[in-house]
Amino acid sequence: MRSRLLQIARYFIFCWPLQFLSARPWGRRCYSTRRRGLHGRPFVMLRFRTMLDVRDKQGNLLPDEKRLTRLGNLLRSASLDELPEFINVL
Repeated sequence: MRSRLLQIARYFIFCWPLQFLSARPWGRRCYSTRRRGLHGRPFVMLRFRTMLDVRDKQGNLLPDEKRLTRLGNLLRSASLDELPEFINVL
């Protein structure tokens, strides 16, 4: 229960404000993924979504340069895309 509350708190602190920066049709600006931590213990990692999931006609992902969003480019150039990962460590 406590970890779920922390995940919700992280979302509102870091991701929720980004929802208003751009009205893109590709959905949420953040996502969570399960990773293995210390001693193999799983944890939920919060990340910024900086790329689109665009594929070519054969179903292969396009190169990173073509999938990177304007907001993603801004976040990466200022190294702000690493901020949620830093919070995960705390």
